[in-house]
Amino acid sequence: IFCILYFVLYSFPSLGNHTFLFFFFFFFLMIRRPPRSTLSSSSAASDVYKRQDEEDTNAEFNIDAMNAALEKSLQKAVEALQRKQGALRTGRASPSMLDSVSVTAYGESMSIQSVASTTVRGPQLVVVIPHDPTQAEAICAGIKESGLSLNPEVQPNKSIQIKIPKMSKEVRADMVKMVATSAEECKGRVRKVRQQAMTKLKKKVTSEDDKKRYEKQVQKMIDDCLEHVAEVSKQKEDEIAGEN
Repeated sequence: IFCILYFVLYSFPSLGNHTFLFFFFFFFLMIRRPPRSTLSSSSAASDVYKRQDEEDTNAEFNIDAMNAALEKSLQKAVEALQRKQGALRTGRASPSMLDSVSVTAYGESMSIQSVASTTVRGPQLVVVIPHDPTQAEAICAGIKESGLSLNPEVQPNKSIQIKIPKMSKEVRADMVKMVATSAEECKGRVRKVRQQAMTKLKKKVTSEDDKKRYEKQVQKMIDDCLEHVAEVSKQKEDEIAGEN
């Protein structure tokens, strides 16, 4: 191209500077534009790298590990619900009925299990034995303030007796409301776990097909857990109602 340009300008000097600029601009465009095959190859390579990146992202994401962590979180939520509902009165004495009681001892709030042992002596009597007899009154106060509608009494030997009265309709209704409240709290925790799992899928999985398949797996686990929560709560309501 240089030779042609030199020949034209040498043979026709009258063409002047305008022609020289035209040929120079044309030559500049030719050397700047890559061949069509090169453009096609670059585009194809870009698509390949993009697909490879997607495959690498999906390969790094372990759905089995996520499902295992999800199942563990859901199990913890249900176990917390069972502990909370297990502490509710059912009209019969139970050592677990005081599990939710907090006691202010030694200037700190503690669980009743850390300051006393609980035993059942008959269907209507619970006995609490303090580890430290000087804390009997504090333990008694904690039981009274627990919202369980119990009337503990400190004995001369510093043990605490709790007679479990038959529940009135009002008390039963209050217990049923507490069952419903604890169930809703558990469902809220389950929904939060679901949201976290779905957010992780959106960030980690680029393949739409894989994402939809994984989301179905997560939703199935969530539905099963919510169904279990309903079953546990229904069983507790039946116990409070005296049907079991």
